[in-house]
Amino acid sequence: MRTGETTIHVAFRFHGNFYHSYRGDTADELGFGKDIRVIRRILEVLDGFNAKGVPVRGTWDFENYFSLQIIMPRHCPDIVESLKRRVKAGTDEMQIMSYNNGIMNAHTAVEFDAAIERSISNADCSGVRDVFGSFAPMVRPQEMMYTPAHLSLYPRHGIKYISLYYSAIPFNAFSAFVPRLSTRERFNPLRLSAPGLDAEMVMVPAYNPGDLIDNISLRRWVKRLRREQLRMDEPVDLLLLIDMDADDEFWYGIEVPVLSRIYSMGRGLKGLIESVLDLDYVRFTTPCSYLKNHSPVGTVSLGQDTADGSFDGLASWAEKWENQLLWTGIERSRILELQALRVIDGVSPGTAIAARSLL
Repeated sequence: MRTGETTIHVAFRFHGNFYHSYRGDTADELGFGKDIRVIRRILEVLDGFNAKGVPVRGTWDFENYFSLQIIMPRHCPDIVESLKRRVKAGTDEMQIMSYNNGIMNAHTAVEFDAAIERSISNADCSGVRDVFGSFAPMVRPQEMMYTPAHLSLYPRHGIKYISLYYSAIPFNAFSAFVPRLSTRERFNPLRLSAPGLDAEMVMVPAYNPGDLIDNISLRRWVKRLRREQLRMDEPVDLLLLIDMDADDEFWYGIEVPVLSRIYSMGRGLKGLIESVLDLDYVRFTTPCSYLKNHSPVGTVSLGQDTADGSFDGLASWAEKWENQLLWTGIERSRILELQALRVIDGVSPGTAIAARSLL
């Protein structure tokens, strides 16, 4: 590569969550056994390329309570140890997700603070700092859940960056709520603000396998981005962040005779990496590594709640009958807590401390 030439940075992010609403709680293919199988393959591929001198890197986020605290130490401690090794070596990046799969944009501020504090560090030592020793100050929210209040809530926990899908294909997060972004903006960090709020974070747009299929292949997508990059009046580096659940067969690969040999995505993560290895303008990175040398190139104002699904927002969540029942229980619990706090305010300090510990 010539000195000073712009590059295209490719990052792979694996969204880990062993507790599923649509699969069982067993260590086989009907439950979280699929997560274990696919993540082991991801780590095998990453380690294999690194051993050959290819500096490909991984970015991870995990739910803490069910995955890092209960399931993984018991059923796949080898995965935890491999992740620790890669994070400690500075090869991979560990980000914040959600402590217990909670609906983060429906939390009160108190609930939010408790969830994020526990996702970083907690008494059971299942926070990302407890397990991995360090973490990148970026949140990849569970189900891409965001609400404008987060712009002031996350930073007080040291989390400066957020990453959301910018896609025209489910799953999605914010593309339907903002004017169409330019190539320069779609593939670079942006300042995220909200109407009426004096707070902002830096946001990194992410993309899913649907976007990859829409572009036929990773190689074709990267080469198209390269042509657009070189046509810019002032070319800038671009970051293509591919994000998907860590248990998805997309990463593992699907063996289809003939097709798997000619279509790189059919070979999973291995095929994706191989497809761009010979492009001298491609660099493998992680989101926060890219941010060290790349400032935001624009600003996006987002006043809506987001959650990935077929219609952005919370439509796909609110329409589920069981979620309406659960939400009713949550609201009743909150009302009872408020009533209890009013009663506590009128008792002695010692009794109040004991009573608050029960809430």
